[in-house]
Amino acid sequence: MQELEADEAAADREEGFVDVVAAFVADAQSAVLMQPGDRALDDPALVAEPGTVTDLLRQRQRENELLFRVERAVLDFDHAALGGSLLKKWGLPQNITEPVKSHHNPGAAVKYTLEAAAVHAADVICNSMGISLASDWQVPHLGAEVWERLDIPLPQLENIVQQSELQMESTFAVLMEGS
Repeated sequence: MQELEADEAAADREEGFVDVVAAFVADAQSAVLMQPGDRALDDPALVAEPGTVTDLLRQRQRENELLFRVERAVLDFDHAALGGSLLKKWGLPQNITEPVKSHHNPGAAVKYTLEAAAVHAADVICNSMGISLASDWQVPHLGAEVWERLDIPLPQLENIVQQSELQMESTFAVLMEGS
């Protein structure tokens, strides 16, 4: 079954197709389940001062600024860079680590530019819907270059969001069964 899914994914990729719905769901799931960079920032074993995320969230609200910009100003890195580095250290492949690391700046991706654009778009969509561990007070900018790279007609956006909501509900229902 996994081989079939991998073959289908490879075929889709060869045709230049990106499953933005999957990226959206993955971003929403990571917001709920993982967000390695955000979680690491508040882990006493990894930072000198616990509560860093809380302080950053308060500063972001006071300054009406995007969280990743506040992180960069205060820490000289953001949760995307930290998350990408952690995933790399954990042995995940570059096709995962690079898009995570560059999801606030998809133009910085070197090899996996399409995936970085998809994760960036998913992040913006999640933030606009309030589906994020630390939803920003303002929605990050989604540049025309990202839409051009993804080649998704704007009228499909509503379908993408609707399908994503259904997939998220299904995913969360499965996750809640075990708790």
